[in-house]
Amino acid sequence: MSRYAKKVATRPDNEPPATARLVSNDATNVYLLPDGTFEMYSVALIEVAKDDPRYIAHDNAAGAVRVIDRYTGADGLDWTVRRRVLVPDAQDPVDQQFYYLSVTHTPRGRVGMLGHYRVQTQTVDLEACFSADGINWHRDQRHAWIPRGEPGEPDSYGIYASHALVQRDGLGHLFYTGVNEAHNDKHAHGPPTRVVTHATCESLWE
Repeated sequence: MSRYAKKVATRPDNEPPATARLVSNDATNVYLLPDGTFEMYSVALIEVAKDDPRYIAHDNAAGAVRVIDRYTGADGLDWTVRRRVLVPDAQDPVDQQFYYLSVTHTPRGRVGMLGHYRVQTQTVDLEACFSADGINWHRDQRHAWIPRGEPGEPDSYGIYASHALVQRDGLGHLFYTGVNEAHNDKHAHGPPTRVVTHATCESLWE
């Protein structure tokens, strides 16, 4: 793929741009539900003006605040219902955004791995959240569920969760991508590195 690394895609002349409500910032997960229908969690963007304190010029999407929307549909192709389910609130720092939501379905409910993105520092943590219905999410921790590494370690700038936790032998297993480079690619703790790391936990609900 290296020969395509610097290639810039252009929109065909006859292709209209997407409406603002359909624009995402790439992080999307789709799940098959027990009743045969589907749910999808995807990042949506809220536009903010330059005089808004949430506007942070050094971000690679300055003027946009990332939030999480949930879609549902009968076949995984047509999404008939869309709801906004996670937005930074008054308890969050002004530069808080949500980069992704990965979900693990359990008999007790949904365990979410929320991309806890601090725009000022360009770091991405993994925050735990929980939901009974996929719509109302409880963020009791509001901090890193898995700590990032120290400067010099390969996951010192960001942790990106996989699609879901693997539940096996009484443990929850997570395979996540760790990075040592700022999200805007302007800083790094050493040569930029990407690693896949394995972590386990005994209880998904603590």
